[in-house]
Amino acid sequence: MNSKLKKQFGSSDKRTLYRLQNLWSNSYNATIQHHNKNIICKVVDINSTSIALEYSDTFMNELEHIESISIYYGKSKIAHINNPQISRKDINSKILVLEFYNKEKREGMRNALRLKIQSKFTPQIKGEDPLRPYEHIFFSALDLNKEGMLLSTSMRNKHLLPNMTLKNFTISLPNDKDYTFSFQIMHIRQGESNLLLGVKFIKHGNDLKEALSRYALFGAVPTAATPTETVEIMRKAKFSLRRISQAIKVTEVHTPEELLETLGVRLEAYQAANKIDSSVDINSVYDSFDDYSVVFAGRINNKIIATFRITDSDNEEKKFPFESYFKYSDIISFDRKDIAEVSRLGVLTAFQGSDIILALFRTVNREIAKNKKAMVILSSDLLKGIYKDLGAKEITSPIPHPTLENEHLTLLMLTRESYLFGSKILEKNWISVVKDNFKHLYKYGYIEKQDIKSNFSILKKLFRKK
Repeated sequence: MNSKLKKQFGSSDKRTLYRLQNLWSNSYNATIQHHNKNIICKVVDINSTSIALEYSDTFMNELEHIESISIYYGKSKIAHINNPQISRKDINSKILVLEFYNKEKREGMRNALRLKIQSKFTPQIKGEDPLRPYEHIFFSALDLNKEGMLLSTSMRNKHLLPNMTLKNFTISLPNDKDYTFSFQIMHIRQGESNLLLGVKFIKHGNDLKEALSRYALFGAVPTAATPTETVEIMRKAKFSLRRISQAIKVTEVHTPEELLETLGVRLEAYQAANKIDSSVDINSVYDSFDDYSVVFAGRINNKIIATFRITDSDNEEKKFPFESYFKYSDIISFDRKDIAEVSRLGVLTAFQGSDIILALFRTVNREIAKNKKAMVILSSDLLKGIYKDLGAKEITSPIPHPTLENEHLTLLMLTRESYLFGSKILEKNWISVVKDNFKHLYKYGYIEKQDIKSNFSILKKLFRKK
């Protein structure tokens, strides 16, 4: 290759990004726009960061800057780049070299914080090469926010250009499924041995938007971040926290240290809701029911942000929490050993308004459905509608809340049959909250095939071939 047509960057330790020659095939063409004048140029060579042009119009000799350039592959325009920088101009040979990369423009495009991706959780992206039939392009994501990503790819893909649109690519997110999306390349620069592309999402559905928010929580937010810092970081990156239940890990609390952290969440949540006085300490949220209950914690990034407990009772000496307000025999016909109560639900204020309760609900009902006939929960007016949407039924009249004015408590029951087979639940809610639990319980023998009574189309699909 003629050395005049090579473009070198940086020190000798950095790989050289040669430009693609446009000799015999004449695949590329270019038109410069300046002061309402279109100047057709011959493309000598090109890569992702620069282009060498041969011109014949003497008007070009006087130009000190270029307004924009349109680049064509065949007869199709593949990129339009504003304000390319003139790096070299030879008026004798009529050769003009333009640089595409504009650092000031790149910094100006950042409207949201970019979160650096942890290397062990790197999303992979692939799709059909727009200019090379039968070939694919592969990318790794380095950082992201709601609007776009920084991608790394091989220097072999130097035919990619700023403002080029790549359609119907697939992104594989760790701990999730594959999604299809399209994006526009906003800028390209050369790394040590790769190309770095700043891209903007231009077509990605709500499913992917929610998946990216969930992914960012464990794959990009620093692990040292506190729950409050996590929310602030996500806000600055413009990610929504409304649909993150699938990112929540719910486990039993086993150690004294975990219990102390969980009680801290319970205390903060109850104080924020004015259920207890702001002056009390952590000891006030631990009661006698905790002695024989199983306490659960919901975590994001290994930080506890939510909690609940399940209370079991096989005799009248071990009371359920709701028995502080209602007499068992007056309202429940099941034997004591056949039910469990869910109580002490608490979610940190920063995460309220999200769908975290669905993650907690999935765990509650999976555990209870293994060997109980029903669960009960003493609910405030605020949450009662959510529980009813998930199949629960009121079994008492409301009573005044002991600490909150104009608020009430109602005991609700969700039977195992209603939960698993959907007799009191909308199909969309069943799919979101029950489906995977149902498959798990069926696989391990907690559900018998002959017990299946639902008319849900999803259940028919699950068992069509079984």
